[in-house]
Amino acid sequence: LTKGTHQISLAADYEPVAKSVRDIHLLLNHINQFSLEIIKLTGKNIDKNRTWQLTRYIPETDTYLAAYETIIKNIIAELSFYAPNKEASATLSYLQKALYSLDKLRKYPDRLPIYLEDLSTGTASVAQRLGDSIAMLSEQPLSLDGFLVFSDQHIDQPKAALSARLKAGFQSFASSFTSDKYSPKLDPEAVDIWVNRAITYVDLMQKLADAEFTPRTGIRVNLSVMPDANKLILAAAAGEAPDVALGLPSYMPFDFAIRNAVRDLSAFPDFWEIAGSFAPGAFVPYVLNDSVYALPETLDFNAIIYRTDLFNVMGLEVPDTWDEVIKILPELQRYGMSFYHPIAGGGALKWFYQTAPFIYQYNGSLYSEDGLTTTIDSPEAAKGLSFLNSLFTTYSLPEQVASFYNSFRYNQIPIGIVSFGDYLQIKNAAPELIGQVALANNPGTRHADGTINRSFIANGSAGIILADTEKAEESWEFLKWWMSRETQTTFAYHLQSTYGPEFVWLSGNIDAVKNSPIDEQDKRIILDQIEWLVDVPRTPGQYMLERGLSDIWNKAVFDGTPTGVAIDAQVILINRENRRKLVEFGFLDQHGNVVKPYIIRDVDWIRAQMERGN
Repeated sequence: LTKGTHQISLAADYEPVAKSVRDIHLLLNHINQFSLEIIKLTGKNIDKNRTWQLTRYIPETDTYLAAYETIIKNIIAELSFYAPNKEASATLSYLQKALYSLDKLRKYPDRLPIYLEDLSTGTASVAQRLGDSIAMLSEQPLSLDGFLVFSDQHIDQPKAALSARLKAGFQSFASSFTSDKYSPKLDPEAVDIWVNRAITYVDLMQKLADAEFTPRTGIRVNLSVMPDANKLILAAAAGEAPDVALGLPSYMPFDFAIRNAVRDLSAFPDFWEIAGSFAPGAFVPYVLNDSVYALPETLDFNAIIYRTDLFNVMGLEVPDTWDEVIKILPELQRYGMSFYHPIAGGGALKWFYQTAPFIYQYNGSLYSEDGLTTTIDSPEAAKGLSFLNSLFTTYSLPEQVASFYNSFRYNQIPIGIVSFGDYLQIKNAAPELIGQVALANNPGTRHADGTINRSFIANGSAGIILADTEKAEESWEFLKWWMSRETQTTFAYHLQSTYGPEFVWLSGNIDAVKNSPIDEQDKRIILDQIEWLVDVPRTPGQYMLERGLSDIWNKAVFDGTPTGVAIDAQVILINRENRRKLVEFGFLDQHGNVVKPYIIRDVDWIRAQMERGN
């Protein structure tokens, strides 16, 4: 190098294989369209015993299969130029397997409907092999262990001696049995933090805190893995709880708060200023009267996910409201397909996120303002529950879907409502759908004034400060640092660059979500939906309300009970149990008189506090 400043760049160049990847995408699109044409003729449930003569109805069948074979052979020839082992390269193995499957299918083209799974809908189909090939060709990262810059001096060998490597290997093996690096333990000199996540997450968090938080504040932190969040309850009862707990399910902070086991975070002077960076609806389950007991560490969302290839072939528009969902159902059902509602993904007991969204979309509520009674029998709530039930009784949405991921992947249900976990699974575990999947707004209910209410029930995990801590200020400083935009953004990128693209961190901090490494088109939809996120207010007897809503759906859908009748029967049970729990926790006396108020705070109250704080 000459004297002066120089810039050295290294890049993994995707361009040489880009044309082949595009060709595979086009081939996949045609295979899916061809499969849809076959389903038009055969229907969803293909008769395996029938003697099919497909070429009489689709004469191009053998031509299509021959073309698929020719195109794949051409792609293999083009890519083998860049592969070290030519056609025998592992990267091309899926294409070779696809060729083998096509060769079998070409022997009996008339019987293709019987073997449609081998072409497009099975776990080892041609379509899946092509999708796996796209993933292998697209994800070839450049990895570097380090740079070594020298001139003419002697440099050491990059590998240590065999004896040194053996010694280090035995030490690592022994440490895997004896090290307590991430086991829960108390440190009197540091802020102790228990994290309900895997070691991979906690390791990155500890390194980040040691590198940034401690040097900036002088506060040492000790992060430990908490494999079971329920152990925190036992630790609190034994007086051995940590200062901070992270990664808790959204229902746990209330259970601690009503027993005076956690700190009121809203008592810190800058709380509402900090809270302004979060989704207002995510705070709802963490509020008890006028106090807030947790920060939403992560988020969840609901959105429509759909197959763009199938929607293009069928000429359908993506629905924006539930009325539009109903309009496309006949066309979907004509192909033996349907729309997926999250209530179909659970067991017999349905959770709030499955049953309650329509109550909010119809401007209803779950509780009275004093929290003493449920309001699911109000006209708005009853109308929402009636519409939910009608989707399954009148419009025949599937009541049970064993795996939406499989149904979506194999052309059975090409559209549905997904959460963050479902979204990640489809994006990362269905390579044959790369470029054929898109997100859209969660369907809403249109009101007389033209507005659309898209409210949905969801939440992520929470972070709390335990009541017995002697380091409350230090713990709050850590929580503020951990949940800041800068830290959450850094953690999201570190997590993905270290462990792979499937490790996506959806922070509770909305500004951090805007910076997150998520596809920009998907990110816009996710941010739009977070505005409609709302969770259920907690009461001591809320488990009975959740069970009651589940029973209402089951009785209406499976027993044919009118929704109003089912609601009336459950309201009596819900109110009775709720009053009993309010007596137990000292809000009512034995005669039902109010001892201390119990106030239900909704998302509007939280927004008002945020506006004052900012």
